[in-house]
Order: sequence, then C-alpha cells, then structure tokens
Amino acid sequence: MTDHAELIANFVAVVGATPEQAEFYLEANNWNIDTAMSNYYDEPNADIASRTARSEASIEQEDYSEIEDDLASPSMSSTAAGKRKATNAPPGGRKGGIATLRDFSKDGTDDESSEDEEGQNYFAGGEKSGVMLQGPPGKKKDTNDIVSSLLKKAAEAGSRPHPDDEDDEPPKATYFTGSGNRLGSDEIPSVVVPATESGEPQRLERAVRTLTFWRNGFSIEDGPLIAFNDPAGREILSAVDRGEAPLKVMNVQPGQSVDVRVARRESEDYVPPPKAPPKPFEGTGNRLGGLPSAGSSSSGNSGITPGSFPSSGGSNPTNVPAPLRVEVDPSLPTTSIQIRLADGSRMVAKFNHTHTVNDIRGYINASQVGEASRSYILQTTFPKTDLTDLSQTIKDAGLLNAVVLQRLL
Repeated sequence: MTDHAELIANFVAVVGATPEQAEFYLEANNWNIDTAMSNYYDEPNADIASRTARSEASIEQEDYSEIEDDLASPSMSSTAAGKRKATNAPPGGRKGGIATLRDFSKDGTDDESSEDEEGQNYFAGGEKSGVMLQGPPGKKKDTNDIVSSLLKKAAEAGSRPHPDDEDDEPPKATYFTGSGNRLGSDEIPSVVVPATESGEPQRLERAVRTLTFWRNGFSIEDGPLIAFNDPAGREILSAVDRGEAPLKVMNVQPGQSVDVRVARRESEDYVPPPKAPPKPFEGTGNRLGGLPSAGSSSSGNSGITPGSFPSSGGSNPTNVPAPLRVEVDPSLPTTSIQIRLADGSRMVAKFNHTHTVNDIRGYINASQVGEASRSYILQTTFPKTDLTDLSQTIKDAGLLNAVVLQRLL
C-alpha cells in the first residue's frame, strides 16, 4: 500500500489530478504510472465520476443501472426525434419530376456517413474500473449502394410538385463585407477602413443537369463516360448523394442551384453524342503576300463583308500621278513583263526599255476597274525587292523579261 500511495502522490504531482483520478487511472493500468499518465492525457475531459470505484455493492448495482439507462436513452431519443420530424414534416414537399441537390441532402446522408466513419461505442467495467471501447468503423458505401440511393431519392422527388424560384433561399455573400483596420507603425497610426457599399449578391439562374446511368458507367449532360469503378467517378456520385454539385463536372458556379435529372438507361451501353458540325469561317482575311492596312484592322471598318479581302481607300502612296495610257513605240527596243496581280491573275504586257516603273502601275490601273484606288506596291520575285523609285526606267531597274508582283498595302 505504501508503494501505491507513493504512485498516487507522484501521479498527482505530475499531472495535477485529484487523488481519486490518480487512483482510478493507476488501477486501470495495473499501477503502471507511465501508461496511466498516457491514458490520462489521451482523455483529459473524460467523465471520471462515472468511472470511480464504489465500495458498496448496492452503489455498484445502482451505477450499472444508470449506465444501462444511458445506453438506452440515445435510441429512444432518436426514435422520438424521428417521430417528431415525421409529424412536423410539411405535407407539400417538392413539386415536379426533378430532384435537386437539396433533396439529396435532406435524407440523412450526413448522419449515415458519420455513423460509417465512426464505430459504435461500447462500455465495459469491472468491480473497480470502467472502460469505454470504440468499435471498428462501419462499412462504407460502395458504388452500387450510392447509385441505388440516388435512384431512390430521384424517384421520391419526382413524385412531388416542382418548387418555384421564390422558394429558394436568398443568395448569401461569400466574401467579407465589413470594415477593417490598416495596420500602422510607430510613426504612422492605424487607419480604420470603412466598409464599401456593395449591391446585393447576384442571384444565379438555376441550372439543370442530366445524370444518365448506363450499363458500363454514367455521364453528365453530353460529357464523357465515367466508369463505376473509377475512384473519381465514385467521388462524383458521393458528392451528388450528399447534395453537393462538383463545380467542374456540373459546370456551375459556387452557390448556384442545380436541378439534377436522373435518366436510367442501364440496359444500353454508352454511345458518344454526335459531334457538332464545324462552323464555316466568318471574318476577314488578307491576300497572300500582302499586309493588312491600318484601316482594315480598326473597329470602324464595318463595311467589310465576311470572307472578303480588306481594301484601302488610299491612292498612290508616293502621290506620283499614274499615266492614263501606255504607248509602246515599235521602233524602239521592247520587252515583255509578266505581272502577277494580288488576286492571283496574271498579265503579260509589252513595254519599251525607256518606260518607267510608274508606267507599269499605269498599265495595271487601266487593266481593271478600281485598281487606281487601291494602295499597293510592285516587287520583283527573286531577289524580292520593292520598286519604290517610280521614275526609274525598266532597263535600269533590271525588269527586262522579268516578273513583277503586286503587293497590297
């Protein structure tokens, strides 16, 4: 007994417990002070009074009766609570053949999941000690159980009337809207920043998504097939069963209400939806070898027909007047020049060696209506050189029997 008293005194001195608590933990751990202190720290808030030893048999019998009453009371209270819940349930319920995520979350899924995660508590006790034991965690739902739960909830919600939008809860702000303090320093005092006035949170339109169960998996809207044995798919179904909408999969925003329509096609394999036909090109383009003009890229150029090529209202950039007609003197040396226009057409024209680059421009302007109003420049093919000197003769420019390109500006 002297050793026990010394152990009790050491236990009280170390952990600061009462002698009764110290005796209880030491007795429960066969007077091993290290194990007793470890158990004490693991359960610092345990109810010690219900575990202390009793010296008389009548008191022990009374304590066991109290424990039995405590064990019976949760089931009785839960049953009564269930009856009260059933009695107070509104007769209306949902309206329509659509199950919302709110319906999925109202069927006690949270209670079931918490019971699965935590094992049942058991109480055991001897003549001078009592111990609470926690059983192993319950079996979690597999994918088949989740699918059955979703189908059951959808069937129950489908037989009720559909709710109006007015029944929805008003949107709540998801961000802080109060005032704050800007921290200062020894030289600068703190400053109170008042709250800014902001409008009411925007009410998001209710989204409708279709959850289809196939023989080999499930899909949401026109999305890809998700296999039942896929861990990611199980997480998606579990979230929907809890009344939560996966934002990425459902393509919704945080706080947005979602109506989930459940379709059963379990006798069919998943068939990908047909691809949408490609849309035709809509917009403006540039001719090959040409540069877009400054006016064509501006927003004010609304007169361009989709698919047409931009044009410029400017004339000769160098302000050199183009000749109205090109006169060829057969008595003088002549040459043939192939002209490739910007629209892809080709022309072959004869010039005297004394004609200038500006004469070539005049020939092009006279060949087609509207060419004189277009801004362009002439180039050689190889090496590619811009013919900017319009007064230079064809011979001096090296254009005898050459190819000249028209490039739009």
